[in-house]
Amino acid sequence: MSDFISVPAVIKAQETLSDTVDCTFGSSDGTVECLIMPDNWAGKVYFLVSFDGTEWHEYFHYDGSDLFVTANPGGAINVGVNFSSSIKLLRLRTEAHTDDRLFKIIIKGSPGLQNKPAERRKK
Repeated sequence: MSDFISVPAVIKAQETLSDTVDCTFGSSDGTVECLIMPDNWAGKVYFLVSFDGTEWHEYFHYDGSDLFVTANPGGAINVGVNFSSSIKLLRLRTEAHTDDRLFKIIIKGSPGLQNKPAERRKK
C-alpha cells in the first residue's frame, strides 16, 4: 500500500519561482505523480531541479527542447514516470503575476512518509 501526499508549491505575487519541494519527502522511494494547477490561473509551467538545493538546473526533454506543461485552471497533469523518478528537489517557474499561485504536487511513497502534511490519502 502506498501513501499519497499533497505538497504545496507557491509562487508569490510578482515572482517567477516557487519555493523548493522535496519530491522524495524524506522517503527513499518517493516519486512525483501529478501536478495540480491553481484554480484561477492558466499558462506554461517550467521545471527546475536540484540534487543538493544549491545548484538549480532547467529540466529539458532528452532532445534538449524545453520541458513544460500548459496549465488549465484547477487541472491535474500526470508528470510521467521518467520525469518523477529522476527528481529530488523541484521548483516551478512561470511568468510573474499580480497574485500568489498555489500549485499542489502529489507525491507517492511508502507508508509513513516523514513530515506528513495535512492533506493526505491512502490508496
